[in-house]
Amino acid sequence: MKLRSLVWIMLVAVVIAPLSAQASGCREWNRLPEQRKWDRIDRMISDAMTGPKGRSYQINRDAIGRCLQANSENMYWDFNDLCGDSSKAHKSAIPTRFKWYIWNCVN
Repeated sequence: MKLRSLVWIMLVAVVIAPLSAQASGCREWNRLPEQRKWDRIDRMISDAMTGPKGRSYQINRDAIGRCLQANSENMYWDFNDLCGDSSKAHKSAIPTRFKWYIWNCVN
């Protein structure tokens, strides 16, 4: 198995557990005031990078965390747009999109 494939598998395993526990769906996202949305994004990034499973893998979480922080404004607007479109605003829309950002930071 290629190293990159192994990193992807480990990263997905690291990210799925914390996201499922704390990520909100669009219904909750739309009810949050602006500052709480920013706080939620920061929390998602922090949980993805510092979760207990994440510390056991040999991946460059610091670089991924910096990449996610650099994209936090894009996430904010992306989540707002995503949740504003009723055809895409399902319960797992935000966690799914957040994983997309992580995968882009890994590459």
